[in-house]
Amino acid sequence: RRLFHEKSLADESAWKAYVNLIPADFHGMPVTWPRTLRDRLVFDLPRGATALCAEALAAEAREHDLSLPGLTWAYCAVASRAFERASRLLPVIDSCNHGFEPLAKVSGTASSGCGGAQLEATRPGAAGEEVTFDYSGGRGLSNDELLVNYGFVLDENPFDFVDVPSSPARLGAALMLAGILSEEGAAEMEGLEQAVAAPQWRIWRTGAGSELRADARSAG
Repeated sequence: RRLFHEKSLADESAWKAYVNLIPADFHGMPVTWPRTLRDRLVFDLPRGATALCAEALAAEAREHDLSLPGLTWAYCAVASRAFERASRLLPVIDSCNHGFEPLAKVSGTASSGCGGAQLEATRPGAAGEEVTFDYSGGRGLSNDELLVNYGFVLDENPFDFVDVPSSPARLGAALMLAGILSEEGAAEMEGLEQAVAAPQWRIWRTGAGSELRADARSAG
């Protein structure tokens, strides 16, 4: 709520210059969408996470008699711009866009003794090249995560997949339900549970689904 408070102070805020650099709205982030639009999200992560977040913000606004639009704005600013699990806002650095092949990285300066951070080049940059850094810190972000936390999706996202754990027992049960395997065959596969390493399926989504792109663009 610190950012919410500073925004409410307007010209009286010591952080006025920085607060004014933050976008006035975050219409790309689903938590700001009306429920009728949020319900159109076809994937569980953005739909479920957004619903829980919207409910929590509404409850906090009621409990503390705060402006819900103002509180939602502050949440979106912190969610999309803060570092280290939303513990730090880094003026100027947090204006950089995301890139999976970034020109820079954000690193802390522990020797400074004041919790500072710096933006370091990771490779030579071409003249006029935009300074970007990887919002995931190298972990990779799916389009679901990008949409919920940052308000955008990428058509060419090399991390837009989900790893689905499986097992002989689960596979056998699925094949039995599909009529491909008998009940006895499924039982035999269940018996292999300890002997066979559990497979893991990586399911890719090529770019973003058309519904997801449409939702993000219509909100923006």
